[in-house]
Amino acid sequence: WGISVEGNQKNIFLGECDTKLHVNGCGYGSSQSFFDPDTNTPILQGGVLLGETKYLEALGFYVYHGTIQTAQLNNVFVEENGPIGFNFGIVSNLTVQNSSFSYNTDSREVGYDILGFSTPNWNAVYPIAYTGNPKLDDYSSSVQFLNCRIDKNSTTRSGVPHICTSLIAWNINGLTIKGCTFNSNTGINSRGGYGVVGLTLAGCTGVVVEDSTADANSNVGIVGSVESARTEGFHHSGLNLIIPPPDVTSSHGAVYRNCSAVGNKSQTDIRPSAGGFGFYYADGLTVDNCVATHNEAVARNPIGGASITRGILATGDYGLATAEMTNILIKNCHVTNNTTNIVNGAAVGILIWDPAFSVVVDNCVSQGNRAPVNDAGVWLNGANQGMVVKNCTIHDQTLGIYDDGSTKSVYQDNVINNSAV
Repeated sequence: WGISVEGNQKNIFLGECDTKLHVNGCGYGSSQSFFDPDTNTPILQGGVLLGETKYLEALGFYVYHGTIQTAQLNNVFVEENGPIGFNFGIVSNLTVQNSSFSYNTDSREVGYDILGFSTPNWNAVYPIAYTGNPKLDDYSSSVQFLNCRIDKNSTTRSGVPHICTSLIAWNINGLTIKGCTFNSNTGINSRGGYGVVGLTLAGCTGVVVEDSTADANSNVGIVGSVESARTEGFHHSGLNLIIPPPDVTSSHGAVYRNCSAVGNKSQTDIRPSAGGFGFYYADGLTVDNCVATHNEAVARNPIGGASITRGILATGDYGLATAEMTNILIKNCHVTNNTTNIVNGAAVGILIWDPAFSVVVDNCVSQGNRAPVNDAGVWLNGANQGMVVKNCTIHDQTLGIYDDGSTKSVYQDNVINNSAV
């Protein structure tokens, strides 16, 4: 590590307002990431380590010392490190502002599975990471990221699945992200797998994400790969994959306001998947005045496989677990020109997938979301109750609103002009 701070301390300050603190080129002390084959032990490597979590202590990475009370990073540039830029443990009152966690990269295979849901032979980069286990009472609280840049991070090892996600946080109570960018992060020559995501939050409560962007992130699979490749701007979930089997904990009370997810792209031979905003098992969710446009899934073989390109997705079914989502409000959003070339795929502006209850889509524009066969402005699918779509403008898609008939939806004062309604 470039800088390492043990837990059970108070008032930790890194950086100043008028000078820059640079932490560069750290984290490459073994031939595999997260594992040292010479000592046959797991190892964390990266730029800045601030405290510990009980979860990573249980995996043998270090000794947990206790909670850090109040910490601040200001004008800190954690760049060109790998596989982690900034890893923080259990902290109460953490503020990170005017800082950069960009250009971090790694080409090594993952020798130890830090997140509990992948095989070790992956290639992973986490510019900012917090991993806690709620069953161990492993929570940070009152965390803020203000005016930070988390851009142009990359995984580069050829032929293995890639994970590159700018900020990944598991189990935080009270998280504010404001004025941050999660842009142009890439997975190059991947075999598919989890993919590239601008911002990943799981099991967090009291989340506010404002005035932030997750644009131009991309995952490009190698020629010949038969696995899917996935790219998403914002990924917000109540699913905790680090607790086997996958456990739906909670993700209550989230607000995404004035954010954009533009130009995120996934490309592979078959089954690429792309989206702007993905919300999974999230209760009490508000998405306000956000833009999701020109997100694209491109298959080199458009006949094989199937996937859905979506501007905004809200679902309680992610394949690994199922839980009800309730009280969802999507308003004042522009969801346009999200596309795929997959013949058996679909492109949808706003996709609500079961089970979801009490969902309102209000005053939104959905336009030009296109696929070769199946595309729609708003798609309501299965076991959903109390759905309202009102005051929306939906045009230039094959279907304006698709409703499979089980949703008991209400439509009010919408302007719809499409090939079919």
